[in-house]
Amino acid sequence: MNQQAEQERIEKRERLIRKLEVNCKQLREALELEKHPDSHLLFPLRLIVAAYRYFHWKRKIARLLRQRKEKKPFYLRFWRLRNEKWE
Repeated sequence: MNQQAEQERIEKRERLIRKLEVNCKQLREALELEKHPDSHLLFPLRLIVAAYRYFHWKRKIARLLRQRKEKKPFYLRFWRLRNEKWE
C-alpha cells in the first residue's frame, strides 16, 4: 500500500515536471521565434499564450493550496472562486 502511494506520488511529480518542461519549451521556441524577420507578427502571440498558460496554471495550484489551508465551507470556497473571475 505504502509503496503504491509512493509510486503514485513519483508519477505525479514526473507529470508535473514534464508539463513544466513543455511550458519552458514553448517559451524558448517563442524566444527563438523573436529572432525571425517576421517576429513582430509571430512572436508576441506565442509568448503571450505560453506565459498565460504558465501563470494560469501556477495560480490554479496556488489557489488550490490556499483553499486546502483555509478549511472553509465548500460554498464559500465556490463563492470566492466566482468573485475572483471578475477581479
